[in-house]
Amino acid sequence: MKELVIAMMIVTGFCLVYYFLKNRMSGNYSSDSNSKFLCDSCAYDYDRACYNRERPNVKSCNQYKKRY
Repeated sequence: MKELVIAMMIVTGFCLVYYFLKNRMSGNYSSDSNSKFLCDSCAYDYDRACYNRERPNVKSCNQYKKRY
């Protein structure tokens, strides 16, 4: 029984690490607060570069790149 609990803890740990890395590498960015939009700090915040339908009020975007 003790071995089963340890095995379940290890599997859960691997799953959490996988989920974290998958989300981090996917490029999905979201605003850190409810009132802030990503477009305000995005390098692609102009008409010819961004084709997101929700622009300029985007709170989640997979093409977000922070403005320098």
